Amino acid sequence: MSERLLQIYYDVTAKVLRDSLGNELRVSRIPSITFKENVMVNLQLVTDSDMAKYTGLEASNVFTADLDNAFVGSNVMCRTLNEGFNSADNWGIAQDEQASAVLGQLSFVLNANTTTYQSKIGTDAEEPNVRLQVRADTTADVLVDVFQMEFRALNILGDGGAIPDTTSAVLQVRGNDVVLLYPDGSVAETWVKQ
Repeated sequence: MSERLLQIYYDVTAKVLRDSLGNELRVSRIPSITFKENVMVNLQLVTDSDMAKYTGLEASNVFTADLDNAFVGSNVMCRTLNEGFNSADNWGIAQDEQASAVLGQLSFVLNANTTTYQSKIGTDAEEPNVRLQVRADTTADVLVDVFQMEFRALNILGDGGAIPDTTSAVLQVRGNDVVLLYPDGSVAETWVKQ
């Protein structure tokens, strides 16, 4: 499955999601991910309804994104570590720009094709009370900020819930990225080459 682009605007002052015009999002428009899906998230942090860009981050910050409703240790539905943030050619509609943390832009992939996602959602249509939490730390592991927003974690109707076999996964180099691929060709994880 290819990655779906999801543009999110989060107001760090009011602690609400906004649309591209600065209006607060209605509940029906809350961002979502579906079991087995990979979503390329373009997160624009803003400070008000005029969409002023948040400038409280540095390019050297260490980022983590977690999607869950309990946040118990590493047992979260989706997790993206720092290496998966702000790679080249992953920002904007055409995905031909690079996100800039100093302009409040963060891009990363959420992978819902995991056993943890599967075990948490089970046979339910939706996992309740899910949040996307994006954390920024200094390189010395000092917390800079945490952004936590509503998110919907959905299931696939009538799917047996089988996770691809990871024992046969392969690594592949794609430009400046190293990609872990499942045997069916879907992306398990991506890292930026150093």
